Amino acid sequence: MPREVWITGMGMVTALGADLNTSWSRALAGKSGIRAISSFEADEMPVAGAGEVEDSELESLRERLPGDLAAERERRVLFALDAARSALADAGLAPGESDPARSGVVMGAGLSTYRIEDFAAWIPPGGGFEAARFAAELEKTHPGGYFQNPPERATSLISKWAEFSGPSATLTSACAAAGQAIGLGMRMIRRGEADLVLCGGADSMINPVGMAIFLLLGAASTAAVESAALCRPFDRRRSGLVVGEGAGMLVLESADRAARRGARVHARLLGYGSSMDAYRVTA
Repeated sequence: MPREVWITGMGMVTALGADLNTSWSRALAGKSGIRAISSFEADEMPVAGAGEVEDSELESLRERLPGDLAAERERRVLFALDAARSALADAGLAPGESDPARSGVVMGAGLSTYRIEDFAAWIPPGGGFEAARFAAELEKTHPGGYFQNPPERATSLISKWAEFSGPSATLTSACAAAGQAIGLGMRMIRRGEADLVLCGGADSMINPVGMAIFLLLGAASTAAVESAALCRPFDRRRSGLVVGEGAGMLVLESADRAARRGARVHARLLGYGSSMDAYRVTA
């Protein structure tokens, strides 16, 4: 019979706040995390706002992270690291306290974004692209771009920090990735492949190329309304999605392991499903 899976830890970084309690309390109070974009000059873009984590929150994230992790420059990875740290602490656990071989990490992550800065330095004034020089100088590309920040990087850093050597995976199935990561983590425990799995997702695409992708897909809201009123999925006047950034992580444990250590239980995870019924790439 499949083993029961319990949720014993939760961590979150959102545009509403840099931790679970702040995000949740502000959501209950009806606050919106959608605001005018501040991380780049977006006045010429037909997008009024995004769910951006404020720069002041980034420093508080770094203060909570240990050692080299605090120096992380890429936003998506920084969010993932702190959400994982918060989830493990919420579960009453610390790095190195779990059986390494029976503990794993499953992350949903974006494919990373090619940034304008990744190519501009290798485009000569007359046009073209200096491919050979670019290949020899990859380390000079933007730290948040694809070439220095592949999707699986956050998974690897979390595994190393938590001292987990069990099964790990990174899923890049776009908006479904984090939910599928939780489902895969649950199945790993049910099948007896792991006793504990840190799982969830993180992403950040609030940059010129990332925003342009959603605009070209016809998916982003371009309504001429206040930023806080952009996200209205159940309104007949809805006009598209609003890009956000952040991370959410859960600690999943087998029921017997959690019970043995007297863990607080947030919920039981009873099932999971994933299907495809879209009629086009954005719906």
